[in-house]
Amino acid sequence: MEKLTRSAERYAAVRKLMADQAYRQCLMDSFNDRLRDECLNAHWFLSMTDARANIEVWRQDFNERCPHTSRYWMTPVECNAAAAAKAAE
Repeated sequence: MEKLTRSAERYAAVRKLMADQAYRQCLMDSFNDRLRDECLNAHWFLSMTDARANIEVWRQDFNERCPHTSRYWMTPVECNAAAAAKAAE
């Protein structure tokens, strides 16, 4: 019986890991789609240096000015500040 319990626990752990991986993959796909739509398809890059500079500007805008639905319509910077303030309490 103990062997069966350990097997069930392992199975549950593997299922949770697979669900977490699927969720992360979904988030990465969503981010990649947004990056392509809002940055890569919107600009013509002259060189790798130009591409890196434009992508960095887009990244800063995305992280500092654009609210995210997954963060209760706060920017990541605001969300991190709120979490830090809550942790300090």
